[in-house]
Amino acid sequence: MRSFLLILLAFSCTGCSLLKSRYAMEDKVYAKKYRKGAKKVDLLGKLKQASDARHTQFLTGYTVGGGAQMESESGVPLGLVEVGGEFYVTNYFASRVAVTGFTGSENLFVGGDIGARLQTPTRLAPFVGVGAAFGVGVFDALDIA
Repeated sequence: MRSFLLILLAFSCTGCSLLKSRYAMEDKVYAKKYRKGAKKVDLLGKLKQASDARHTQFLTGYTVGGGAQMESESGVPLGLVEVGGEFYVTNYFASRVAVTGFTGSENLFVGGDIGARLQTPTRLAPFVGVGAAFGVGVFDALDIA
């Protein structure tokens, strides 16, 4: 443990510290909570402060994503666009919803996904979650009708 702390301290002296959380001070709740911060010699206090993400309750965010894949049966490439949002109900429970579209030269798929996850209230957060994806092939449905 002592050697780990010495390595961490040496790394901190370079200015690339894992124990600094200056970027989080832009969040009003976090800045209020850690206005004074941990003392310079309190390494465990600084580590706790730098990893703390308990200020995320009720925060929301938007996601935009894209990509490409190859359709397995026809080998036709598909482009993907996804637009969604995420909401932190508490600092350890988040939910998300998104609208998704795949398009290619022969098909168009539209749908969405929903999900929820439980996580630790830390910046590097292991989590467990559930989700569901749903959709319909628009061109396939038009061919049936």
